[in-house]
This record gives sequence, C-alpha cells and structure tokens, in this order.
Amino acid sequence: MNTFFALLVFASGIAVIVFLVISLLKKLGKKKGSKKSLRNAGISFAIAIVSFIVFGVTSDSSMEKEQEKQEIVEAKAKTETEAKAKAETEAKAKAETKAKAKAETEAKAKAETDAKAKTETEAKAKAEIEAKAKAETEAKAKAETEAKAKAETEAKAKAETEAKAKAETEAKAKAETEAKVKAETEAKAKAETEAKAKAETEAKAKAETEAKAKAEARKPQATSTYESFQNCTEMRKVYPSGVASSHPAYENKHDRDKDGWACE
Repeated sequence: MNTFFALLVFASGIAVIVFLVISLLKKLGKKKGSKKSLRNAGISFAIAIVSFIVFGVTSDSSMEKEQEKQEIVEAKAKTETEAKAKAETEAKAKAETKAKAKAETEAKAKAETDAKAKTETEAKAKAEIEAKAKAETEAKAKAETEAKAKAETEAKAKAETEAKAKAETEAKAKAETEAKVKAETEAKAKAETEAKAKAETEAKAKAETEAKAKAEARKPQATSTYESFQNCTEMRKVYPSGVASSHPAYENKHDRDKDGWACE
C-alpha cells in the first residue's frame, strides 16, 4: 500500500509539471486551453497532496507494526537462545562426566595392556638374543667350513691353471718354431721359384728381341727419302703419332723406351 501511494505522489508531481508547462506554452502562443491546463495542474497537485498525506499516515502505522513484530521476534529469539544455552551447558556437563569415566576405564585398561606388553616384550627380547647367539655360532662354523673349502678349491684351480698355462706356453713355443721353420722353407722355395721364373722370362724376352732384330734386318730397306728431326716436338708437327723403326725418319735418340717406335 505504501508503495502505491508513493508512486501516486510521484505521478501527480510529474502531471503538475507537465500541465504547467503546457499551460505556459499555450499562453505564450496565445492559444486557447491554457486555463484548462492550469485546472488540470491544480487537480494533479491536489491529488499529490492527498497521496502524500495518506502515504505519511500509512507509513507511520506500518513502522509501528514492524517495530512490534521485531520486538516479538527478538523476544522469541532471546528465549530460544537462553534455552539452547541451558541445554548446551547440561549436555556439556553430562559429556564431561561421561568422558571422565571413559578416561578412567581406558587408563586402567591401558595400564594392564602395557604391563602385559612389557612382559611379552621382555620374553621376546630374551628369545631373540638366544636365537641370535645360536645363529651367529652356526654362521661362524659355516663360514669357517666354506672358507676352508674355498681355499682348497682355489689352490686346486690355481695348480690346474698354472699347469695348463705351462702346457699352452710350451705348445705355443713349439708351434711358433715349426711355423718359423716352415715359413723359412716356403720363402726359400718361393725365392728359388721366382728367380727361376725371372731367368726364364728374361731369356725368352732376349730371344724374342734377337729374333725380331734379325727379322728386321732381313726386310728390304725402304727407298724413301731419309728424314731427320732435331727432337720429338718437331717430329710430331709432321707425324703426330710418331714413326715406326722402319720409317725413314726413325732415329734411336727419339725412341727412349726402345720399343721400335719413336715419339709415340
């Protein structure tokens, strides 16, 4: 309701301003209807005044009701708070009593458990000490036996290794001696074979050269005019590929490799 009258006051005020402006514009323009606009503005103003009064009255009444309602709510909340605090206090006291009784029971049970655990621990520790001493004695005896067996095994293995190494050394020396003798024999035989082959090759080459020379000597001499060149450079200007021994321009000084072809 208060909101309705507040809006009505606001709308009436706007209407008053609008009608006053319209009336002023008509009066300045010397048009008819300015009085009607003033009358409407007066009516709007009256409505605004009435609405404002009603709004004030209803607002005061609403405020009083809200205040009474707030006081009731606060009183109820206070009562609930006090009841809650009392219940919490009683619950706390009850919980403390119960916790104390529980703690005493647990402490007694713990003491009994600790005593029992201590007895068991001592018995266990004693058994472990005895078992450890026995294990150490057995381990020591076992270690001595294993060490003795290991020493004997190593001594035997060492003797076998030394004997094997000696045999291998002797065998190696013998093999090297035999290989050396064999290599020397093969080298000597190879050298003799190569020398023989070389002698045969040289003899064959010599025979072929002599036969070739003899055959050349038997050939009829060419009737061509004798030609002479100072060096191979000049000869190649006339004969780019050189000349054979049967050519009139052939000379021994131009045949360096003695193959029967000059300046090839």
